[in-house]
Amino acid sequence: MRHFSVPLDVALDAQGGWMKQLAGGCTQDWLDGVGKIVLEIKRHTKTHTLCRRCGNRAFHRQHKTCGQCGYPAAKLRSYEWGQKAKRRKTTGTGRMRYLKDVSRRFKNGFRENTVAKKRSRKPTEA
Repeated sequence: MRHFSVPLDVALDAQGGWMKQLAGGCTQDWLDGVGKIVLEIKRHTKTHTLCRRCGNRAFHRQHKTCGQCGYPAAKLRSYEWGQKAKRRKTTGTGRMRYLKDVSRRFKNGFRENTVAKKRSRKPTEA
């Protein structure tokens, strides 16, 4: 946020505060210590945009790094002081398209290309 000094030539508004609407929608709204009204102009540009790895709006356009996942670094950004953040992003919080089948396949010995044996019913005597 940039501060510009403007000469003190505005009157008090109805509430008794310094206020004057300027061109471009900016307002002079407070005095600095020298007796000048300070004009605040806010930026209308984006510093962060969407990250292609995590999808959050945390990719800094000038630094070219993501504040959420650390892209383009190979390892995901995580710190020991952020335990809650680790819990939000750890294994099991997503779809686990591959990993959710591994425990069942392990139980059966990772068998592949086999057909289960037919189980014949014992005849019942009625």
